[in-house]
Amino acid sequence: MYDLDCEIIKESLFGLNNNMNEYFKEKEKMEILRDYILKNCSEIVQKLYSGVELRGTYEKGTGKASLFLSDPFYAEKIKEMLNGNFFPGTLNIRVNKNFKNLLIFLKCFPSFSIKGNKWHGSVYIHRCRIFDEECLILFPEKSAYEDTVEIVSKKKLSEYYDMQYGKEYTINVFVKF
Repeated sequence: MYDLDCEIIKESLFGLNNNMNEYFKEKEKMEILRDYILKNCSEIVQKLYSGVELRGTYEKGTGKASLFLSDPFYAEKIKEMLNGNFFPGTLNIRVNKNFKNLLIFLKCFPSFSIKGNKWHGSVYIHRCRIFDEECLILFPEKSAYEDTVEIVSKKKLSEYYDMQYGKEYTINVFVKF
């Protein structure tokens, strides 16, 4: 039973289940599935998703992340996770369509989280690398983005690596429960 259940979940997470997006839209069902996976299949899911890649295009942000990142409540925790100061803005990568189910998974199963305050809400986090730089992917609870990841790093990556809007980039994501 254990192996069969995990195989079904594995197929769903890889997007073989066409109804996955509809399934995850209902928060209660999503939480039940999340709890089930963490209880029964976390080892398998950990192996499947440790070191996964996301691909997407570099997009211009709204500038709202700088307000959020300047809040001492969040800034201190992010500073701890990056072992030092960070650039007070995010690099926005719009995820390609064929990575949508992985994006849903990453939002539902964060490696870390910061419980939010009344202004900004909670933030769900994964460690990642882009251009061999250690970074964090942030999924703010009160984000305007559905298909975009917001990346925080120690430097302004877009300038340091001369990134071009609309060009595709790869992010290596490290999932840990």
